[in-house]
Amino acid sequence: MRIGLNAQILTDGRTGVTRYAHNVIKLLPKLAHNHEFVVFGNSPELKYDEHNVVIDKTQSGINSSSKRIIWEQTMLPQLAKKWKLDLMFYPDHTLSFWSKKIAQAIVLHDLAPFAMPQTFNRLRRLYKQYAIAHSVQAANFILADSYATKAEAVHYFPEIKQKINVVHLGLEHSIERVTDQIELSNIRKRYALRNPFLLFIGTLEARKNVLRLIKAFAQGRRKYGWKHTLVLAGTPGYGYQEIERMIVEEQVQDNITITGYIKDSELSSFYSLADIFIYPSLYEGFGFPPLEAMKCECPVIVSNSTSLPEIVGEAGLYIDPYDETSITAQINCLIQDAVLKKNLIQKGKERSLQFTWEKTVQDILDVIIQV
Repeated sequence: MRIGLNAQILTDGRTGVTRYAHNVIKLLPKLAHNHEFVVFGNSPELKYDEHNVVIDKTQSGINSSSKRIIWEQTMLPQLAKKWKLDLMFYPDHTLSFWSKKIAQAIVLHDLAPFAMPQTFNRLRRLYKQYAIAHSVQAANFILADSYATKAEAVHYFPEIKQKINVVHLGLEHSIERVTDQIELSNIRKRYALRNPFLLFIGTLEARKNVLRLIKAFAQGRRKYGWKHTLVLAGTPGYGYQEIERMIVEEQVQDNITITGYIKDSELSSFYSLADIFIYPSLYEGFGFPPLEAMKCECPVIVSNSTSLPEIVGEAGLYIDPYDETSITAQINCLIQDAVLKKNLIQKGKERSLQFTWEKTVQDILDVIIQV
């Protein structure tokens, strides 16, 4: 087969979707020697040693989400036709609407525009709802990151049940517990981290439930006298002003550190320094951070909703994300119980090793060949 890979999304910055695209697009040609690949994009990350890959480099001016979307709908169908592709693979939920003569595959990472429309501005919500609805109908087959996402997709679009397959995502080998004390000390100083601390990593937005986490944290300090601080690591997102307001309202300004964006190369150090990782997200299509924390031997507390129980399994504690008291109680339980913490660390490490990008890409390849 000659398979096209839409790598233009790599210009959208370091998001969960671009991370998925980077790993899948890099590894597919390596594991599928009997197939030819044409990769479309302009990212400097597009470098291959394999003989079965051709890079069709796009213009450097396509460097934003809006420009990428226009390019996907105008130029990419022509390029797919030019290269006489058997299949066009899109690592995101949107395909080119006009490429009807070529088989197309998409990946559903979540259905947040339908499940949590209030977390999007009106224009973005309408576009995503239309793009997803059209794409799932037009795609020849669909990959979902989790069984939770598949179930949700079938709920909204029952007719796609027979063409959607679940392939869990992987973790980079670089995510590993850091033991170098100099490196850890540098991170601690750079971000003014105070031990011991609870850690959240993710976009600081409504969907991640940061407001209730702040309330639960303040409640724990008042009720149980916690000595922990709370570190919120990530870029501001939708509703960030409410987060700032809540911190002041709960009078925990001196006990919360907001780091802003942290580099991928710093993630392992953050997880390794943290006492507990807490992820009270209201909605996840997969959920990288809890797995990363587990691989770095940091015990995790996560929401009992959407994909998180499926991914974390028995290796974490669960909270009701809509109940601050539940969040506080589980954090306090883990602070107080050293034996429980040790058991979760061991289970978490074992669980995390089941998720590799090599396995993800091999599963994707199996689905492609089967279809």
